[in-house]
Amino acid sequence: MTVAIAAVHKMLRSKGKDSGLFYLVLDDGDVYVSRRRPALYGSDARPIPTRELEPGSYVNVLYSVDRRRKLMEAIQLISEPPEEESPFRRVGR
Repeated sequence: MTVAIAAVHKMLRSKGKDSGLFYLVLDDGDVYVSRRRPALYGSDARPIPTRELEPGSYVNVLYSVDRRRKLMEAIQLISEPPEEESPFRRVGR
Protein backbone atom coordinates (compact mmCIF):
# COMPACT_ATOMS: atom_id res chain seq x y z
CA MET A 1 0.00 0.00 0.00
CA THR A 2 1.33 3.43 -0.92
CA VAL A 3 1.23 6.45 1.40
CA ALA A 4 -0.56 9.55 0.09
CA ILE A 5 -0.59 11.63 3.31
CA ALA A 6 0.83 10.79 6.72
CA ALA A 7 0.81 12.44 10.13
CA VAL A 8 2.24 9.65 12.28
CA HIS A 9 5.07 11.45 14.11
CA LYS A 10 3.13 14.60 15.01
CA MET A 11 -0.65 14.93 15.31
CA LEU A 12 -2.53 16.37 12.40
CA ARG A 13 -3.26 20.08 12.86
CA SER A 14 -6.29 21.91 11.56
CA LYS A 15 -6.78 25.67 11.80
CA GLY A 16 -3.75 25.91 14.10
CA LYS A 17 -5.02 23.33 16.61
CA ASP A 18 -4.05 19.71 17.15
CA SER A 19 -6.75 17.29 16.02
CA GLY A 20 -5.78 14.81 18.73
CA LEU A 21 -5.29 12.13 16.07
CA PHE A 22 -2.50 10.60 14.04
CA TYR A 23 -3.50 9.93 10.41
CA LEU A 24 -2.37 7.75 7.56
CA VAL A 25 -4.08 8.03 4.17
CA LEU A 26 -3.19 5.61 1.39
CA ASP A 27 -3.41 6.18 -2.36
CA ASP A 28 -6.37 3.77 -2.60
CA GLY A 29 -8.40 6.04 -0.28
CA ASP A 30 -8.08 3.99 2.92
CA VAL A 31 -7.83 6.20 6.03
CA TYR A 32 -6.32 5.00 9.31
CA VAL A 33 -6.43 6.95 12.59
CA SER A 34 -5.01 6.58 16.08
CA ARG A 35 -5.08 8.53 19.33
CA ARG A 36 -1.65 7.07 20.17
CA ARG A 37 1.46 7.41 18.03
CA PRO A 38 1.63 4.15 16.05
CA ALA A 39 4.74 2.00 16.36
CA LEU A 40 6.95 2.07 13.26
CA TYR A 41 8.87 -0.98 12.02
CA GLY A 42 11.36 -1.47 9.21
CA SER A 43 11.08 -4.03 6.43
CA ASP A 44 12.92 -6.53 8.68
CA ALA A 45 10.11 -6.15 11.30
CA ARG A 46 12.44 -4.45 13.81
CA PRO A 47 11.38 -1.21 15.52
CA ILE A 48 12.74 2.00 13.99
CA PRO A 49 12.51 5.57 15.31
CA THR A 50 9.15 7.16 14.55
CA ARG A 51 9.24 9.80 11.84
CA GLU A 52 6.94 11.16 9.18
CA LEU A 53 6.46 8.91 6.19
CA GLU A 54 7.17 10.35 2.76
CA PRO A 55 4.37 10.33 0.18
CA GLY A 56 4.88 7.36 -2.12
CA SER A 57 6.37 5.16 0.64
CA TYR A 58 5.22 1.54 0.54
CA VAL A 59 3.83 0.31 3.91
CA ASN A 60 1.90 -2.44 5.65
CA VAL A 61 -0.56 -1.38 8.38
CA LEU A 62 -1.63 -3.36 11.45
CA TYR A 63 -5.10 -2.12 12.40
CA SER A 64 -8.43 -2.99 13.98
CA VAL A 65 -11.92 -1.86 12.98
CA ASP A 66 -14.15 -0.01 15.43
CA ARG A 67 -17.46 1.43 14.22
CA ARG A 68 -16.28 1.35 10.62
CA ARG A 69 -13.09 3.29 11.48
CA LYS A 70 -9.69 1.74 10.89
CA LEU A 71 -7.63 2.21 14.06
CA MET A 72 -3.94 1.80 13.28
CA GLU A 73 -1.71 0.13 15.82
CA ALA A 74 1.57 -0.23 13.91
CA ILE A 75 3.12 0.56 10.53
CA GLN A 76 5.77 -1.44 8.71
CA LEU A 77 7.82 0.68 6.31
CA ILE A 78 8.71 -1.55 3.36
CA SER A 79 10.38 1.02 1.10
CA GLU A 80 10.67 4.73 0.45
CA PRO A 81 10.69 6.13 -3.08
CA PRO A 82 13.50 8.27 -4.44
CA GLU A 83 12.50 11.91 -3.96
CA GLU A 84 12.30 12.61 -7.69
CA GLU A 85 9.96 9.69 -8.42
CA SER A 86 7.21 10.37 -5.87
CA PRO A 87 3.86 10.76 -7.66
CA PHE A 88 2.61 12.94 -4.78
CA ARG A 89 3.55 16.46 -3.82
CA ARG A 90 4.59 17.27 -0.28
CA VAL A 91 2.03 18.75 2.07
CA GLY A 92 2.82 21.34 4.74
CA ARG A 93 6.47 21.98 4.05
